[in-house]
Amino acid sequence: MNSYLTVKEISSLLGKSEKWVYQKQTQIPGYFKLAGSIFFDKDVLLATLKQKATTPVRKISR
Repeated sequence: MNSYLTVKEISSLLGKSEKWVYQKQTQIPGYFKLAGSIFFDKDVLLATLKQKATTPVRKISR
């Protein structure tokens, strides 16, 4: 199994359009360019998503 994902694979994984992925590419964890192509490190992305999913959200009191 390949540990690097393409824009198409990221869009499918995140449920977003390919256009959205291109617009947000530098904000997506694991992003890198190689020979003019865009890839994402799957392990970095999944670890970051897991961390965010398990980190409690702080409530802001008003």
